[in-house]
Amino acid sequence: LRFWIAVIRRTGEYGFSEERIYLLLCGGIITAPLVMFACRNRGKYIPVMLITAITLAVFTYIPPVSAENLAISNQKARVLRYAGRLGMLDESDMFKEADKMPSYDSLNSKEYARILSGLKYLDRNNRPLFGLSSPYSFNENYPSERDRRNSDYRYYYNHKQSYDIRG
Repeated sequence: LRFWIAVIRRTGEYGFSEERIYLLLCGGIITAPLVMFACRNRGKYIPVMLITAITLAVFTYIPPVSAENLAISNQKARVLRYAGRLGMLDESDMFKEADKMPSYDSLNSKEYARILSGLKYLDRNNRPLFGLSSPYSFNENYPSERDRRNSDYRYYYNHKQSYDIRG
């Protein structure tokens, strides 16, 4: 029960990745026989092994339902959903120019983190980033809470501004 609670919580926070899809498959493969063997007096191992092998082969080798393609489409949908909800996308589902983007709002920091996490996943898998050059160009305008608390935040992200320390 704890396993399923943890998987559902983690997937709800960060969406599906290839590893989380395989985690769900393996969890299902382990849980289903346990339930089946608990309900019947005699369990049959050969059908369980065949179903396991076929399930893993389908989600590994068939492109439309491969774990990689499912994860990438899930991360794209998450980025589009959160960025669209915050008014960051234009009509062609690309990020707006920096000067036309909505200003930073700390109330939306969780959504910014979810967008950034999806962009980083897409970047690691060499997928287009909806008009951005890298996930870090998004992070410059919408830094995470950790970055905002970091004492070096101004140095790394506000390098365009200068401060006069002469008094």
